[in-house]
Amino acid sequence: MTTPLHRTGREIHYPSQVDVKDPFILLVHQGMVEDIFIEDMKQRGLEVTRSSPFLKHNANGPDMPIDVIFEDKKTKSVESFQTRYLVGCDGAHSNVRKSIPGAQMVGESSNSKWGVLDGEFDEISRPRRC
Repeated sequence: MTTPLHRTGREIHYPSQVDVKDPFILLVHQGMVEDIFIEDMKQRGLEVTRSSPFLKHNANGPDMPIDVIFEDKKTKSVESFQTRYLVGCDGAHSNVRKSIPGAQMVGESSNSKWGVLDGEFDEISRPRRC
């Protein structure tokens, strides 16, 4: 059985080549931002539920709660809850944004394919040129 991807730890957030008196963070990655929000929510008695993709929502009117329908991957069931606000933080191809009637993208789009990887690499010796 393959072990799923997971964070193995955190290291300094600035390159060692930066020769400054006081090294500061040069990059604030998504994991750091999420940790701040998650910790704040815990202190307020709230919990983040993962592995629960958004499916759709039903807006019942301006002063009515929004019904949010999602899939609980752990129990393999469709669940719902009610909320006053729905915030889409689900990436470039946001299902939340797509579900908003009349919402239109503004600006340019690109078909560029790219990704971000948090990972560990072993240093490899490079052949020397003579």
